[in-house]
Amino acid sequence: MIGTSEEKIYELKKPQKYSSFDVARVFSKLLNKNVSVQSIPQDKWKEALQSVGFTENTVANLSDMTQAVIGNKIIPERPNHTIKLPTSLEYIDEQLNK
Repeated sequence: MIGTSEEKIYELKKPQKYSSFDVARVFSKLLNKNVSVQSIPQDKWKEALQSVGFTENTVANLSDMTQAVIGNKIIPERPNHTIKLPTSLEYIDEQLNK
């Protein structure tokens, strides 16, 4: 029940860290064509996100989240309640090739 002393919060964690190049590699294989990484400079993040229709609030939150990930500031608040998910990037490829 929400708001009771029995409430438990679990954090979800991926099996490993992936780079933009890892994601491009998997999608290159899936699409059978070259997918390259194109970095957007930090000072252009907001402009890029707004150009695809995100609201100001969403743009601010996505920018903050991206900076936290890039800055390696994402750590579990509750390490004893962290669940490591088994799904990897390769899961996409496995599912499409069934």
